[in-house]
Amino acid sequence: MVFLQSVIDDRMSDSTNVDFLDLMQDVVDSATIAVVYSGDPEQENTVLRRTFNYRAWASYSDVSDDIALALRRLGYQRVSLHAEGTNLLNQMRDTSTDFAWLNTGGTQGYDSMAHAAALMESMGIPYVGHRPLTYLITDSKPDAKDKMQSWGIPTPKSSFFGSRGKPDAHALQHLRPPFVVKPQNGSMSRNVRYAEDVKEALAAILEVRSSCGLGVLVEEFIGGTEITVAALGTFHKQDGVWSEHDDPLVLPILRRIGNHGKIFPSIQSINVRESTELYRGQYGDDVYRIAQLVYHAFRCRTAVRIDMILDETGTPYVIDINPKPDLKAPSETGDSFVNVAASAIGLDYDNLIKTILYDRLYHVLLDESPRWKEPLPWRVLKSLSS
Repeated sequence: MVFLQSVIDDRMSDSTNVDFLDLMQDVVDSATIAVVYSGDPEQENTVLRRTFNYRAWASYSDVSDDIALALRRLGYQRVSLHAEGTNLLNQMRDTSTDFAWLNTGGTQGYDSMAHAAALMESMGIPYVGHRPLTYLITDSKPDAKDKMQSWGIPTPKSSFFGSRGKPDAHALQHLRPPFVVKPQNGSMSRNVRYAEDVKEALAAILEVRSSCGLGVLVEEFIGGTEITVAALGTFHKQDGVWSEHDDPLVLPILRRIGNHGKIFPSIQSINVRESTELYRGQYGDDVYRIAQLVYHAFRCRTAVRIDMILDETGTPYVIDINPKPDLKAPSETGDSFVNVAASAIGLDYDNLIKTILYDRLYHVLLDESPRWKEPLPWRVLKSLSS
């Protein structure tokens, strides 16, 4: 933040009208960026005391490499990679980090998705990522359900069972079978079960509890077309002009294909390019509207991917909200949903990363710095020339 403040002070010294793209060129020339991935809690010096993981741990270091390489191709020469762990702050201090890109799911413990963001907030380091509260709510399926219901976002009816006690069949009476049974926290379809009736659902609750040690969410199974859509942020390039918008940039909708089971497999077990196609159905406007509503409801600050199902009537139901969507670069061995969707509108991987970074820097500089607790006359205009 000290660096960003000095950039602004230099730009403001002779003018009250600051062009954001000029600021960005200064950032390219001078900023040090740290890309953070998940530290392995089994490795020495990652944690002080080994406890437990509520989420299935994953490193995300390969995707972090992709992000760092893209940043370097975009001209950012001082880019470093760091594992989240006990040495993270010292490493960031040693590299004089000005800005962080959080690509981590945490190391261990409760609410691990939010730990890195909370650390950045407490240390005053601006970052690409959501507020800790957004990570907490989106990563907790029961809490995400409550938020969606309060905002009128369509999502399957559900019932939550804690991590202890005998599950009561009466808690499922208001639901219509079949069911999907899933841990309250988790990712990549791990430990998700399909149940035809109440008896199978009760057995699945015990099975998932045994595997995860978590509370369990049981929701109505919605059959139909599985789709996924990503929203990037409210500051982006449109018709050759970078500008701030009321709503986030929603990428083209992808329809998942080739799934012959009730539960779509983990992203790690499929070829994204071969398992998706652009959705061109008549309900696309409804999907875009819901994606924008999700972005606002959860107070998202950067890229988010939303998984939905279109039932036989065309009603979109939100199944899951991923606050840290996969940003794998395209290669012979794989791709990511977000990149495939971005490429459909001519946004290659490097410009996808640039769009995500510019959006966060824009809001850090204009909305989140302590200098702007009061309105200032030089705020960047709604439209900035490219």
